Amino acid sequence: MKLNDYSVTRRTLIAGAGAIAGSLLIGLREGEAGSPAATESTLATWLRIDADGTVTVYVAAAEMGQGVMTALPAMAAEELGVDWSAVRAEMPPSQPQFRTMRGRRITGNSQSVMHFFQRLREAGAAAREMLVAAAAEQWQVPVNECEAESGRVNHPATGRSAGYGELAAAAAKLPVPDAPQLKSPADWQLMGRPLPRTDVPSKVDGTAVYGIDVTLDGMQTATITACPAFGGRLKAVDSQPALARPGVTQVVKLDNAVAVVGEHYWAAAQGLQALQPEWDFSGATQENSADIEAQQLATPIDAGTPGKVTGDVDQAFATAARTVEAQYQVPFLAHLCMEPMNATAHVEADRVRIWAPTQAESDTAVDVAKALGVSPDSVTVYSTMMGGGFGRRSYTDFAVQAALIAKAAGKPVQLIWSREEDIRQDHYRAAMGGRYKGALDADGKLTALQANVVGPSLIDDFNLPPKLDTVIHVMAVSGDAYTIPNQKLSYARRDIGIPLGIWRSTLLSENGFFVESFIDELAAAAGRDPLVFRRDLTAGNAAADSTLDALEESFDFGPRKDQGRGWGLAIAAGWNCVCAAAMDVTLHRNKRVEIHDVACAMHAGTVINPAIVTSQVPGGFLYGLCAALWGDIEIENGQVLAGNFDSQPVLRMNQAPAVRVQLVPGDEPPGGVGELPTSVAAPALANAIAAAGGKRLRELPVQRAGYQLKM
Repeated sequence: MKLNDYSVTRRTLIAGAGAIAGSLLIGLREGEAGSPAATESTLATWLRIDADGTVTVYVAAAEMGQGVMTALPAMAAEELGVDWSAVRAEMPPSQPQFRTMRGRRITGNSQSVMHFFQRLREAGAAAREMLVAAAAEQWQVPVNECEAESGRVNHPATGRSAGYGELAAAAAKLPVPDAPQLKSPADWQLMGRPLPRTDVPSKVDGTAVYGIDVTLDGMQTATITACPAFGGRLKAVDSQPALARPGVTQVVKLDNAVAVVGEHYWAAAQGLQALQPEWDFSGATQENSADIEAQQLATPIDAGTPGKVTGDVDQAFATAARTVEAQYQVPFLAHLCMEPMNATAHVEADRVRIWAPTQAESDTAVDVAKALGVSPDSVTVYSTMMGGGFGRRSYTDFAVQAALIAKAAGKPVQLIWSREEDIRQDHYRAAMGGRYKGALDADGKLTALQANVVGPSLIDDFNLPPKLDTVIHVMAVSGDAYTIPNQKLSYARRDIGIPLGIWRSTLLSENGFFVESFIDELAAAAGRDPLVFRRDLTAGNAAADSTLDALEESFDFGPRKDQGRGWGLAIAAGWNCVCAAAMDVTLHRNKRVEIHDVACAMHAGTVINPAIVTSQVPGGFLYGLCAALWGDIEIENGQVLAGNFDSQPVLRMNQAPAVRVQLVPGDEPPGGVGELPTSVAAPALANAIAAAGGKRLRELPVQRAGYQLKM
């Protein structure tokens, strides 16, 4: 990870492809199709070929373990026609030309591969055609007689050959092709193969730079505590007890927090512990999570605003052979990143620099500038590796704090939150409730579904207009993998004074548990096998059917002979993917759950790197399993009770079950694979517990009902 400034001359930006020290730079205009051209106002630079033949692909997405530093460069390298050993990946800072998400640069919602698939392929193809054109011009031969392969341009008729590095400077002087020819998938040499990850060697040898690893000359370390009640303010604090501690250099008072700066973290932490800040709770929320959940559960099924209505629900229920009703509840969740929130800031007279493990580089620059009262153009954000993101690092609070503290200190400052601060000042996954009603015909098939989801709105986090509020919140309420003829899906908004945020798998972390638990209840009420029951609902959905086919090939769905043993199933669709999971468990005395087997099948369309997908699926599933077992942020009088991993446990290596993964072939555009495995974990576990003779669970975590993981 390079921490120095990245600079591109204005002439290069306008030209789109320019010579920099003998290099070829390729840029793309961000239009409807991301076509490879250049304009003065909108240009993203993605690819550089140096004179020695090294190819650097700029990855304008945060690397948080999901493999974008490998998957994205492979797209450009494939079209360029270069050996993987010659490819380097680099994260550029938050300069405007790298902001491609409607003027923003943000990583989340499993968008990176889907967003850059066409763009980076076109960048590689454009560079290839320019290199071929440069060689043809030098050799005075027709372009169509030249071939590009393995980092070289060859002219078979004369035997001449030149490496990309030799041609880079000449190619840089040529215009960028308007519509470069992309390779056929049948000719791919890199995409679709398990390429070695570019970020792994540095993580293994310790040279990878995470946020906490950043060091600057003259840098000091700070830690912080904010008002324990959301919306409260700092009233007063006596700085002297902290300043009397060895190594403490400064106490910085913020609007709702107090920070201590020291020569190192221990000094700052000891200084902070010595303080006794007075808080102003007059504007703070008095919310209690128990009251919020009770209000959600008490909301009638017809209290929401319809977001999706198909068929004739009333008629279907009037003629149903049987109706089934159930209501579900999920709690607030913290993100629990292993690396707590941190950022390093250096505020100078004419510029501000931020180094942070962030998912939101452009938002960080804008928010830091606003807090400091400077132009956003003067703020540069450098992304580091991060020890977990899960949506938490798409918020900018920790970086803004670091900037304010650094300004007050007059020197570079690295802010590191304690684990307690990390859990108590999160942007939480919202507590949500769901009420469901289903109609079964005489054959035990589902003919109608009515559902109402109740909870706070997340449209601000999605940057969507209010008119889409209901539409967003009923997404996947009925299971996007299913076809149900008659539906009425509603959303009842209940705003609260608690900071909320995107949590891995977004609204499917709630809705996925609701619908897949209810589908199992419907199957039980109909006296039908849960897999067969779902097969009726996925009929006609080729991706869902093939995913269940693959899961059925790898998992034993037969009856279990042992007492207290059973299997659970869940399926989810979204992000151009379908994921299904099955879990085999035994329920022992004292409600100890032993997990024997977990299998997942993933249909993700065109897979760029199967090794990355087959590692993402278990990671996502285990993240969801951890939350299903223990995740439960309790709030009293606007304050979070939990403070560390003793009250919010995470799965340890010896507790985590092996997760087998089968990829389902598909030629559709790439999907986003990071979200769905998380969403199917909780319902698969809950359904397995019920199948093993346990309680039919309608709320999470399962420990609320007394269930614990058997070691």
